[in-house]
Amino acid sequence: MENEDRWLWTQCCSAIWDIMGKYAARNVNALKDVVDELWPSLVRPIVENEYGIRDFPKLFNRLKNEELRHSEEIYLASRIVTSSKIPSDGDLEASNRTHDLPYFSKYLLCAAYLASYNSAKNDTRYFSKFSDKSGSRKRAKRKRTGRQLNRKHLGPRPFPLERMLAIFQAILPISLVSSVDLGSQIATLSSLRLIRKISNVASPADASSKWRVNVGFEYVRNVGRSVRLEVENYLEE
Repeated sequence: MENEDRWLWTQCCSAIWDIMGKYAARNVNALKDVVDELWPSLVRPIVENEYGIRDFPKLFNRLKNEELRHSEEIYLASRIVTSSKIPSDGDLEASNRTHDLPYFSKYLLCAAYLASYNSAKNDTRYFSKFSDKSGSRKRAKRKRTGRQLNRKHLGPRPFPLERMLAIFQAILPISLVSSVDLGSQIATLSSLRLIRKISNVASPADASSKWRVNVGFEYVRNVGRSVRLEVENYLEE
């Protein structure tokens, strides 16, 4: 690799890592997969003599507009789908294996579980920015076992998309990256059959569309713990 090419490659790796590395690319090989996927789009304007190699800010801004909004789906397709076991419909049994989902997708799935197993009337108590979250977590942790089993036996309940997104925002510990397309991530969770749309609304992105989580507690707990989220602390008592 020539010095100029190496410089451009390094800049590209650094920029992509800053945006999604600590969330989705959990190791160097995963990061390389994403960069390899995006590299042709990055250098195309150079090949076509629109920009020079040192015009990296312009090149990367163009890349973000055209390609980077799909980067987590590229990561998912290249690192996950081909190697992970997809749960069957209605598979709510405990599982020690989980998909290596992108960072925000993990929180979306946890939010879907909480929306399916918590009553909407208690959302303010558990997810309001103004509630005493630490107290709620302690109370939930003390008494969760018996009630949790009862709710699991009752099965997941449907919820509107807007409620899941509200819970997602409440449990997310960081600000949402503007380049992340939540609609695409929800579609990916659906295609993996981790969540299911049960309403007849044409658009899955419709806030009134009804969904239901399609995995069990052990699966979601493992997903949550991979991002240091204890899902049981947000379950009703």
